[in-house]
Amino acid sequence: MKYEALTAGFTYHIYNRGNNSDIVFPDAGNYDYFLFLVKRHLLPISEIYAYCLMNNHFHFVLRIKDEANLPDNFKKRPFQAFSNMFNAYTRAINNFTGRTGSLFEKNFERKLISEDVYFRNLISYVHCNPVHHKVCSNFREYPYSSIHEYTSDTKPLISESFPLQLFDGLENFITFQEQFQKREMYVEMQQELE
Repeated sequence: MKYEALTAGFTYHIYNRGNNSDIVFPDAGNYDYFLFLVKRHLLPISEIYAYCLMNNHFHFVLRIKDEANLPDNFKKRPFQAFSNMFNAYTRAINNFTGRTGSLFEKNFERKLISEDVYFRNLISYVHCNPVHHKVCSNFREYPYSSIHEYTSDTKPLISESFPLQLFDGLENFITFQEQFQKREMYVEMQQELE
């Protein structure tokens, strides 16, 4: 399978799951460590708009920085930052659990986002993913999602200005997430991604 290249200045949906859909976050500390690696490896090359870490998969909505703003070692190969992050996490989990081999199913999936409507729906899809998988009944309850960065003063990972501009402010942003959670849009989006 040929993967779409990551190009500077473009926005993507990045996602992957564990090998054989196995758990990739065995305990709470693993979620925190993965987010630490995201901060270390992905923030230098991207603006993160949304994320959700589920026990066996993850989703990110992010924009690769313009080439002029990329570190020199990633200007031609921004995907290398992802590879470095996934390899570091896999090594840590393998040491933690005593397992060997690949943790993730394959190369991470990436889908170019070129339309604002799709972007808005995708952000909501990512935040509502725990509800869809019946982990919780309300997207605000799930602890490993960027929704909490939007609703707090602490924003260690996300860049909120562009998404909030598209939603015309935080109140509309939250209302849209709530409506998305209730609608069949989630199912439609899921089918489109499969």
